[in-house]
Amino acid sequence: MKSFTKFFLLFVLVSLCTFAQDLSVPCEMSAYIPGGQTYAVTGGKYKPSSNAPGQYFRVLFVFAQFESDATVISNWTKGSLPTWANNLIDQAPSSSYRNSTISDYFKKMSNGDFDVIGDIYPSIITIPSNQDYGTANQYVLGVVNNNIADFKRYDNWKLYNGSYVFSESNGDGYLDLVHIIYRWAGPWSNLNGGIATLNFTSDFITHDGVIINGTTLTYHSSGISTNNKGRYTDNFDFIQHFAHEFGHYLFGWGHNHRRWIDARRSLRL
Repeated sequence: MKSFTKFFLLFVLVSLCTFAQDLSVPCEMSAYIPGGQTYAVTGGKYKPSSNAPGQYFRVLFVFAQFESDATVISNWTKGSLPTWANNLIDQAPSSSYRNSTISDYFKKMSNGDFDVIGDIYPSIITIPSNQDYGTANQYVLGVVNNNIADFKRYDNWKLYNGSYVFSESNGDGYLDLVHIIYRWAGPWSNLNGGIATLNFTSDFITHDGVIINGTTLTYHSSGISTNNKGRYTDNFDFIQHFAHEFGHYLFGWGHNHRRWIDARRSLRL
């Protein structure tokens, strides 16, 4: 019964908003995700979907903007973090988290078995010229690399004999996950909404030797890219987007297509 419950909760998680690249598409849920049950049982396809007590999955969130961006966004003033940034995620493992954070969401959706925590990079990064999001992501990482002392903090998991193994600051040598969020990126960026990749082909290696992989989904993929475009009113709105994109790491590239229930209701299960 416990395994069924866990699968059902993870199913709800990955079935959240099906807006992937185009965030204007209504949220839908599907009755079936090919391979979903298999990936739930094995603990996630490309990233872990649960952890034992004392373990965690830590994410680095980085906010960025293009110099050319002159858009007025009520909850995100150019040159600063959005108003909801510091309410997005909790930093340390806990038996309970602040309400409506990413940490709170995943704790509830996993029936208490998954601690997703993270750090917010403390300042927004400005890209001086318009460019595609893969190139821009590398620019952002270059700035971050000069200001974060310990990237091994984000390398805590490795795949071994078909299972995900936690080893604090000593995973597989690849950064587990960085999520880069652009305030507003135009069509030249090729980033309409969000996607579970950083979109560059050569590895980015940090000053302390951690590899950040930018390719399509694999066990070593390291990131998510998001074009905010003023769509999110608060941290709760953004949780739905993050859950969708991280769901690709748990279940693969597939999307669902059948309308089921509004995504917000999932938090009330």
